Amino acid sequence: MIKRVKDKTNKEAEFVCCLVCITTDNEIISIEERVKGTITNNPRGINGFGFDPIFELPSRKTMAELSGEEKNYISHRALAFRKLKKVLEGIS
Repeated sequence: MIKRVKDKTNKEAEFVCCLVCITTDNEIISIEERVKGTITNNPRGINGFGFDPIFELPSRKTMAELSGEEKNYISHRALAFRKLKKVLEGIS
């Protein structure tokens, strides 16, 4: 990935999580959440996997530099599941 974007001027990136839930009433609930950032040429951090060391947040930290607790709070998956939970709580 770093080699592919090394000379690009636009290195915007995002993690995306899409969740779909079908209720017992056959209602389809679709949730999408994103975490925006950029691809850095300098991998940093030891926490996480995959693109985490090269995915830089607006705070200038990479996802791999965050603690597990910080990452679980801001991740695209956490945001999507929190939103789905709220929607489901409103239905029940």
